[in-house]
Amino acid sequence: MMNLEELVNDIEKRCDEANPKVKGDYVEDGILICGNCETPKQCKITIGAKEHIVPCLCECKIEHYKREENKRKQEKTNKYISYLKEKAFASPNMEKWRFEFSEDTEIINEAKKYAAGFENHFTKGEGLVFYGDVGTGKSYAAACVVNALTDKGYRCMFTTIPNLANECSDYGILKIDWLLEIDLIVLDDYSAHKNNTATLELLYEVINARLNANLPIIVTTNMSREDFVKDENRRINSRLYQACRFFEAKGEDRRKRIYRDRANNIYAAVPNKPSYDKTKMSRSVIEGDFNDGTN
Repeated sequence: MMNLEELVNDIEKRCDEANPKVKGDYVEDGILICGNCETPKQCKITIGAKEHIVPCLCECKIEHYKREENKRKQEKTNKYISYLKEKAFASPNMEKWRFEFSEDTEIINEAKKYAAGFENHFTKGEGLVFYGDVGTGKSYAAACVVNALTDKGYRCMFTTIPNLANECSDYGILKIDWLLEIDLIVLDDYSAHKNNTATLELLYEVINARLNANLPIIVTTNMSREDFVKDENRRINSRLYQACRFFEAKGEDRRKRIYRDRANNIYAAVPNKPSYDKTKMSRSVIEGDFNDGTN
């Protein structure tokens, strides 16, 4: 077994190996000085009656270790955020639905405000209902909120009622306790399932459980404000009115506009194209009217 002096000498040796003298370093008053930051790489300590010169970290070495530690923390954070996004969306493509890629519309601005103030909304259990016609960006805006919040480390989930039913069903037994561990849930396309008794029952149970736990929820729907008043399933709507702010999405159907712009760009690229009279073209071609099977 080493005595105290042997132990100190062994520590000095190991420290010297970990923090060696390099080109540019110099000695001042018997202490090694870093040639880069000009701060000590050694210090004097007294153990018993004997003075020892032991290595210490100079300022640039300290900054180096800080950068390395921050890098490790950032890598760990990035992995966690990637995990959150993977769990948040059923489709990886929705991870690209972000505010920085969005148009400046009223619904996007409303979604931005909600995401920016989410800490307060989360504390109060305040949610959102995006309602309005198809193609007005309701799902996109809700997904932007999810991406913004997962970037900050919040646990979120973007889902439809049928997908949620599959997640919650365990051999026919409804289990929703795990949904209370998620900071924000987005239930997409509520109105598409309003005539299905089973999905309505699930929707009520999920909304009721989260609101009782003071947890926020975002719902997107093609229903109008009048539909909510006269809808037969008033107990769901009543709970949504209680805990959510309603925002109407207005504007042109984005899918039609994108289709029309794409068709115009293709036509513009055709060489030696014949002239045409728009008055003789079908309305569906001029307005970009089509049906892609989506809402």
